Amino acid sequence: MILGRHTSDDVWRASLAKAREGRWIAQRYFAALENERRESVNYGIYVIAGEACGIYARVQAGMTDAAALSAPALVR
Repeated sequence: MILGRHTSDDVWRASLAKAREGRWIAQRYFAALENERRESVNYGIYVIAGEACGIYARVQAGMTDAAALSAPALVR
């Protein structure tokens, strides 16, 4: 994954040139809410046959990487 906001113009343009036709190449940036430790929660939705069926959450300060903490995600 290449984040345009965190890469040079040259790398971004090269990434767009190599993108598969018909696939997503961009997503609008948004600033995540952070707690007092500058951590944010990254939610991932599991989808099967087009239907949401689960959720996964990671807590991370900065960009999500291997040091992210898996967190319980409770849904009512």
